[in-house]
This record gives sequence, C-alpha cells and structure tokens, in this order.
Amino acid sequence: RVGAPSTWDWTLATAAAQAYLFANGKGIIEYPGGQFPHQFVTKIAGVSLEGRGSYTTYFTALPYTLGVPYGLVEVGPGAISGSHMRGIHIMGSAAVGHHLAPVNPNQWGCYFKAQWDAAYVHGGHWFSIYDDVRISNFNYGMWSRGGYTINNYQRPNQFLQFRNFFIQVPNGGE
Repeated sequence: RVGAPSTWDWTLATAAAQAYLFANGKGIIEYPGGQFPHQFVTKIAGVSLEGRGSYTTYFTALPYTLGVPYGLVEVGPGAISGSHMRGIHIMGSAAVGHHLAPVNPNQWGCYFKAQWDAAYVHGGHWFSIYDDVRISNFNYGMWSRGGYTINNYQRPNQFLQFRNFFIQVPNGGE
C-alpha cells in the first residue's frame, strides 16, 4: 500500500541510500520510529544505520527464498569499517511482537562472514559499533567468521564493539 511504509519492501531503498552515501563521503542513514521490512541489509564501509531506539525502530523480515543471504543483516565484500548500527531492533518475524515465528526459519539475525573485495586483498568487518541493537524472532542469532587461517589473515572481523546488544532466540536456537 502506498500510504503505509510498514508494508513496503525497504531493501532497495536502503541499498540505494548506502550507495549514495558511500559515493559521497560516507554518512548515516537515519530511520524514524516504525517498521521497515527488508529482505536483507548488506552493510558497507563508512555507512551507518541509525534508528530511534531498539524499542522504536524495527527492521522486520520479508520472505527470501534464494538461499543467500544467510542473514537479515550481512557485511558486503571488502574491508567493512566504520559501519555502525544504533537503535534498531532486527526482527525475524513479519510483524513487530515477541515470540513470533520467523519468516525465513534458516536465516540469521546477523551473519558476518568476511568476503573478499574485488582485488582479493581484504575483507571482514572492522572498527564498527553496535549500540542499542536487539535481535529477536530468529532461530539463529548472530554468526561471525573472519580471518581464521594464515591464508585468510587479511579478512578479520575485529575491533567490533557491542553495547546494549541483546539476542533472543527460541529454545534450541543458536
């Protein structure tokens, strides 16, 4: 519906805003209070996502059937640094509420797997802060893998700060 932003798919709008900011000196995408459905969000270097609080701004999940991405929030290729997230509740359900079924049962809330850049030199998630972020209504909370071997030492996930970060998954979840 045109007049109800909580029913829109914000995936392309978020990606376009990130691309614009990345090309023009980096910055912050600000979300007011409300519900912002996404298929996925790919974090890019120097662009932060900021809501009005994890009890006010919600990224809810839309159905995604292609198998990839694995997380509602992921990191893109290259060294992703200074890509903060503040004041956002990442929800695996289609609606705002607690203990609701995940839209995509195999999807993670955050899936931070380091990816090579185009030159195969660097990758990973660096120097980023997650403050007042909540993950709920997923079967899987957060997964992180970076420079785990000698051959991949230039793909670390390091110097990440988590403040007021909360993950809630059902019994038996990860």
